[in-house]
Amino acid sequence: MTNGIPLVNPAHITEVGIEPDQRKTVSKATAERLKSYIMSKGDIVIGRRGEMGRCAVVTDIEDGWLCGTGSFFIKPSSRCDARYLVRFLRSEACKARLEKMAGGAVMPNLSNTDLGNFTLDLPPLHRQRDIVEKIDSLHEETQRLAAIYERKLAALDALKKSLLHQAFTGELTKDWRESKIIAFPQVVPGITTTDLHAGLLAMAYRCHEMHGREDDFGHVKGEKIAHLLEALVGLELDRTPVRDAAGPNDFPHLQKVEHRARMADFFSFKRAEGSGAYRVTKLRKFDDLVERTERALGERKGEVDRLLETMVKMDWRQAEIFATVFAAWNNLLLDGNAPSDEEIVRAAREEWHPDKLKIDREKFFKAIKWMREHAFVPLGRGKKVVAKAPANR
Repeated sequence: MTNGIPLVNPAHITEVGIEPDQRKTVSKATAERLKSYIMSKGDIVIGRRGEMGRCAVVTDIEDGWLCGTGSFFIKPSSRCDARYLVRFLRSEACKARLEKMAGGAVMPNLSNTDLGNFTLDLPPLHRQRDIVEKIDSLHEETQRLAAIYERKLAALDALKKSLLHQAFTGELTKDWRESKIIAFPQVVPGITTTDLHAGLLAMAYRCHEMHGREDDFGHVKGEKIAHLLEALVGLELDRTPVRDAAGPNDFPHLQKVEHRARMADFFSFKRAEGSGAYRVTKLRKFDDLVERTERALGERKGEVDRLLETMVKMDWRQAEIFATVFAAWNNLLLDGNAPSDEEIVRAAREEWHPDKLKIDREKFFKAIKWMREHAFVPLGRGKKVVAKAPANR
């Protein structure tokens, strides 16, 4: 079944944690029957088939999920820091030991007995924690430098293309002292901003459909994707976002885009039966819209696809936190600040909207860390997300 309690197999264990497949889940009744396989926060799930060393700490998000048949889960003792054990199991030396124990020329397969016979020497608990903090610090710095390097390469590539264009059109010799300000976000030629917005929503829905996650795509997630395509990728959609309960939002503009999409026979949002959520219904010219949008985007389609492929894995709440943190962080940069993580979280949670207080603060800190690791860091440009005007009485 889909959208039940996730199963965790080796394919769902990544370097950054556990990424479930919502198509591979079980009902609550099945989970209760298999309760001996239910994992708890602080456990370590480890793959027993295929690549050895795949493991991750079970967080509060995965608490209550089921360990699949391709994995084991272990409960670290009080003498062991789970984060240290994960890093040890992922090390090349440990993977070599596990592979030798697992055997199997085609598909290594670790048994309960193998894992039970596996021994390791543990340093004192405080030393384990020191080692973890040092590794995490080095990892974050590596990711930060890699992200800066990638952005510089992208900027150099854009500069090269710009200089070549100016050289071929004669602009390069026009007025050397003239300073130019590059607009951000930028208008995409060959398509209206309303049709571009509708086309990007259609591309996003198609991406969710291809991953079997169309039920995750509704008003909230669609609006967060639209915000990041404008504020991060830099595509002008003529939105005027405000600080709303579900993050940066311009609902009046979304209504205008939906009306155009419905009248042009592109798609419509309809309330799902038995649910308050809105779902996309594709209309006759849906594919024509996607094709026209991709053609208008040209080389920028790659940037759009990267963001969509990233966000398709998120549920609506994760998308909301991502977009809200990005907007709050960008606001602070636009105001000339160099904010700390605490200041970003305060702007995205306590100072954003009262409904944000329902979300655990730790999730905002995790979002900041994830954004740095994946080079989704704002640069202090584009539109500021302002406070929502009070409703007329």
